[in-house]
Amino acid sequence: MTETPSTKPSPETVHIRDSPGAIAGSHNKIKQYFQGRAPVSWPQQIGVPPRPKDFHRRSATKEFELDGWGRTVIATGLGGVGKTQLAADFAQRAQQGRPTLDLLVWVAADSSASITALFGEAAQRLQLEGADTAGSARRFVDWLATTERRWLVVLDDLYEPADVGDLWPPDRPSGCTVVTTRRRDAGLLARGAAVQVGAFSAEEAVTFLRDNLGPSPSAELLAADLGYLPLALAHAVAYIRDLDLSCDEYRERLADRGRRLDELFAEFSAGSGHARAVDSTWQVSIDAANQARPSGIARPVLELASQLDANGIPTLLFTTPPAQQWISARTGDPTKFRPTDCADALAVLHRFNLLVNERATSLARVHALVQRAVRESLRADGPAAA
Repeated sequence: MTETPSTKPSPETVHIRDSPGAIAGSHNKIKQYFQGRAPVSWPQQIGVPPRPKDFHRRSATKEFELDGWGRTVIATGLGGVGKTQLAADFAQRAQQGRPTLDLLVWVAADSSASITALFGEAAQRLQLEGADTAGSARRFVDWLATTERRWLVVLDDLYEPADVGDLWPPDRPSGCTVVTTRRRDAGLLARGAAVQVGAFSAEEAVTFLRDNLGPSPSAELLAADLGYLPLALAHAVAYIRDLDLSCDEYRERLADRGRRLDELFAEFSAGSGHARAVDSTWQVSIDAANQARPSGIARPVLELASQLDANGIPTLLFTTPPAQQWISARTGDPTKFRPTDCADALAVLHRFNLLVNERATSLARVHALVQRAVRESLRADGPAAA
């Protein structure tokens, strides 16, 4: 009896000379064939990057103009300087550019659980599922290390570097990893090309205000009042628009110390597209810095720094007896205070981008709005005592 040939197509043949990526791709096609699953369609996007609202190209943008891929970029800076906006703009341009971007994975990297979950979802979408979510996430990272497809992974607002664990995306010629973070731990920055993102330049800040509010002779003064901080400028624009104010009228309200920052910024957060209020942007970082060793010292050091010149505070000031007496009293347990704790706390605050600790000049610099937010958080007797 003659056997009738099957009309069902044969699975793709895999040759041992193929690259690991080609073998993996062929293996998946074979699995799809037998499981009756449709092949993965391209391009793929997992996670939703924020739309770069009111985005203005700036000097920091060029740091994301990568000469070819194959590396990790660590964008670090104070909360509110626009790291996420820069990454979102880069992701958008990568999706619209050539060669085509096959895969974009955007992760809100505020915990190990969220990183594992998003990588697990990516594995599921690419039909790489493991025994559980953690196994799937690991298989996804392995796939990144072998695929020839063009991919971009963004770990946005990485809170704790250790949360990534063994899920760091590999450096691949066809891939790129962008990390935005308020941390600048030496071990984290060593993982890639570090980009220190600061505030707008004076020219960039004025251009931002004039593009959004029209010509104003007070734009330069308002930009300076807000320390050229992108997030503060965005909130100010929303506030001015909603209340139909002039720049001068807004400056009067900003100068009124009877008004708190949460009043000037938070009410108009939702309409501005910047959901996080300026003053609360730094609280998470301050809390984390205060918990780091030496525990309980970073906050009182920052409280004392909030009373001084934002443009330069001699770090030796923090070693004087009156300063150390006040700081140790604010910790709640002066018996545990050590003379070296203040210097260590300055290093911690620098690591969390809450101040700049310039060892070469023995000066510390703090953004003026950070200072005001800290002063406003002090209990009634705090400012006078400091």
